[in-house]
Amino acid sequence: GRPAVNDKLRLKKNGYGATGEILKGIDVLRRNNIACGVTCVVTSENVDTLEGIVDFAYFLGNIRKIGFDILRGQGRGRNLQPPTPAAMQQAMQRVFARCDELAKLTGMRIAIAQQERAQLLCKDCSLTFGHCYAMNGEAAFVDAKGDIYACSSLVGNADFYLGNVYNGLEPALVEKTKQVIAESMDFCRQCDDFKLCGGGCFARWYGFEDKSAYGAECSMKREAIKRIQK
Repeated sequence: GRPAVNDKLRLKKNGYGATGEILKGIDVLRRNNIACGVTCVVTSENVDTLEGIVDFAYFLGNIRKIGFDILRGQGRGRNLQPPTPAAMQQAMQRVFARCDELAKLTGMRIAIAQQERAQLLCKDCSLTFGHCYAMNGEAAFVDAKGDIYACSSLVGNADFYLGNVYNGLEPALVEKTKQVIAESMDFCRQCDDFKLCGGGCFARWYGFEDKSAYGAECSMKREAIKRIQK
């Protein structure tokens, strides 16, 4: 996020915001002609100012892609609230409008990751749920004790424990986890937009019995899909 929001959520050990250090790192890349991308975690606090991320990216000069990652309710996310579906829809509309405006002014277009993925899926629908390595049995996230979990957002949750670095992955637990995640996300497959969405993030939806209660991710992706269908 921009400094005012980022410094509330990303703190160094001394309690000060990390924005200054992040900007120094991006500037080192810029001075060495290295382009990069940024990811913005969207919460109820910053959803109304997301188009400002586009302005910020153009100001920095070497940002070529922006990805929006809606808050997951685990870890530090427990103390924050996700955006509402309506707020997310309106935010993405403003983001795309600002991208168009600045592309015309500068002659350079910064890509939005969600739109790129929809365009990719439009060419090859076999990539559905391709982003969920846990569902595909291809993920291993290790904590400080050496325990292995299926997803970085679910580290410490015993239901997604897969083994330990000393003994290796336990195949039965990997298969069980794959099945649990696939069955939990089956509601995505019933959606008309599934082929161009690729499926939701299990960690983001985890814990919501009513799947309609957390539709911000759907709103974000639908706006991206609309862009490629114009």
